[in-house]
Amino acid sequence: DTMIAGGYTIQTDLVASWNAFPAFNGKYAIESGLFETEPLKSRFTVLVNKSKRTFFERFKVTPPIEVENKVLFNEGYLPGKSGTDEAAIAIDLDRDIIYTGITVNGNLMLFSEKGDTDYPEKFLQWMQKFDH
Repeated sequence: DTMIAGGYTIQTDLVASWNAFPAFNGKYAIESGLFETEPLKSRFTVLVNKSKRTFFERFKVTPPIEVENKVLFNEGYLPGKSGTDEAAIAIDLDRDIIYTGITVNGNLMLFSEKGDTDYPEKFLQWMQKFDH
């Protein structure tokens, strides 16, 4: 008998912590407190580190949050700077990974937990706007 079952239990507990996040679908990130909700709150801060202020400057104008196929996605931009100064976040709720992107003058910076590059589709589409 292997200890695989124990591993799955731990994974389930981790993923279960995202249970409240599908309810953000159709809401606005800042008003609904998305970034104040754990586990996103502490993990987001660790992930973007010193770029946190830059991210939120670019999250002033946003459409409603989308949750589709167990992926939460939202994007935003600095007022008047759409296309050059933007930010996006995707959370793969099943795989338990947060992805964020920030553009400064059109230059893309990416952050992902565990160094994961299997970006969700909507996040990839957002990134492609900045392919020069």
